[in-house]
Amino acid sequence: MKKIIIVLLILANNVHAAGVRNNLKRYTYLRDKTIVNKRLHSKLYENYFDIDLNLSSGTKSIVGDIKNSSNSSSSTADKEAAILSILNKNMNSERYIDLEISTAVPLPTFSLFKYRLTPSLFYSINMGALVTISNQASVIDPSAGVYVKKDTKMGVSTIITKHPDKETQVKVNLYQLKRADVDNTLNKTQIVTDTKLFDFGALDKGETSIALDFIWKRSNSKRSWSLEMLEAKIIPMSTITDVKYDHFPLFHAYHQWHKKPETFWLEPFVGVHMRKRYSLFDGLYVGTWLQLKELPFRSSLNISTQFITFIPEFKGESFYFNYKLRLAYINPQEDIWVPAIHSFNLGFTF
Repeated sequence: MKKIIIVLLILANNVHAAGVRNNLKRYTYLRDKTIVNKRLHSKLYENYFDIDLNLSSGTKSIVGDIKNSSNSSSSTADKEAAILSILNKNMNSERYIDLEISTAVPLPTFSLFKYRLTPSLFYSINMGALVTISNQASVIDPSAGVYVKKDTKMGVSTIITKHPDKETQVKVNLYQLKRADVDNTLNKTQIVTDTKLFDFGALDKGETSIALDFIWKRSNSKRSWSLEMLEAKIIPMSTITDVKYDHFPLFHAYHQWHKKPETFWLEPFVGVHMRKRYSLFDGLYVGTWLQLKELPFRSSLNISTQFITFIPEFKGESFYFNYKLRLAYINPQEDIWVPAIHSFNLGFTF
């Protein structure tokens, strides 16, 4: 475990050497971190309802200030001056937003030969954005790089186990994926014209496809480990506007050690995730769960090449609520300041 942490810290020191910020690449990494952090404690599509909001510090004030300045009754020149002041105030910083809402309904379990199948129907919507304000292109005319994406998924999730093996399970999610996105760089004049940084409602033209998630998991009293392939596009259906987001799936491997319950105890874990736009080393992380025997509370702490993430959670028999705090322990990164990311997650399990 010590060796893994040392490797992560060495890799983290290389964050500065990546060059000019690629907004889509950065969003892909942040979004995948959001997915992986949630997978540490929540089972995919096994909840009647789940809502997860991720928000960088200062996002609400920037979005509100820009909207108010753009919609004011002042002259165009005054509006542009106000927007320029906001951009200068938040120079060389990023703001990340991610909202995901999902619902699922369990169906009756049935047997097929030696296999037990537990299906459910699900629907989810995800809306995310990354705003990077910088003067990398022009020192005197700062701009906002804005990437915005919206996904909807609707399909069937099936848990497959084999009699009498209770330690191993496979989950297959087959669904229709609708995805639309836009990647823009806006100066003060364009922001005044648009009156806002982004608009999720405008993302109505994109791509539709059939996609697949495949999850293999094995668990016993001593350890759990899993291999996951998520968002694999298998059949294209229609394209109105090409999507810039990668069609390459997200791969995730995870291992957690279990211990005999005591008053409180630690359960360390290690994992790695990867997608096409970032390296395998960027996806390394290590951490531990703190479990409490007599209370429905637990918490985890994990460290990756860029972030330290703290997750306290209340977990009952059919309800959970957690807060996630994601802190960049090296700042700035690629000459961009990375504020803390706060997350609030609420769900009702089957």
